[in-house]
Amino acid sequence: MPSVTLPAHTSMVRGAPPDVHGLFDNTPNPPEGPPSIMKTARVAGRSTSALQSWLPLDALWERDALSMRLSLDEGYDQAIDRVIVDAAISRAATAPPGEIMFVYISYPDPVGHDHGWDSDEYLESVAQADNDLGRLVDGIPADWHIVVTTDHGGHGRVHGTDCLEDMETFVVVRSPRLPGGTRWSAASILDIAPTVADLAGIAPEPGWVGRSLVSTESS
Repeated sequence: MPSVTLPAHTSMVRGAPPDVHGLFDNTPNPPEGPPSIMKTARVAGRSTSALQSWLPLDALWERDALSMRLSLDEGYDQAIDRVIVDAAISRAATAPPGEIMFVYISYPDPVGHDHGWDSDEYLESVAQADNDLGRLVDGIPADWHIVVTTDHGGHGRVHGTDCLEDMETFVVVRSPRLPGGTRWSAASILDIAPTVADLAGIAPEPGWVGRSLVSTESS
């Protein structure tokens, strides 16, 4: 809680809950607490990039956390995810070895607000997101680790409560270090930063609350 975009993303990339990082709504204030996964990667000498279509997400990243940033102020336009994915594929083709990349696919959220989660329009937007994700997976090097997750769910035309529809999210990983078809019994957005660090061979920050999911999977 709260199941709101900016607080949830901040928890995701900084491995800390809102009562630590201090963001409880979508006001883009500088977070407190431990550093982001991108800052940690930069300190470790790695290249980092973020490609996103919602300006408040700039609050996720410290000033010196990113080697490359594409932040578009296009709102939640239907075509913007394709632009972001195309840019991510281009970046991946020239990125230094070991780069960590954040790619934001946004369109299902405004469709949920406009038409309702699980509406026909929402299901169409999810199919589009799946298409965009498929192009991204096909367009980046085959040996990259890929973590796919989300910040929140929704019910009716809203989210932000502690009901299951708002709070339940998913994590899917493709990595040479994880056997195909395995699963986790539980996962949290707090586990994303530690998992990405582990997959990238970077030491986790002591202040991160979550844990790496690597080697905790079961068949």
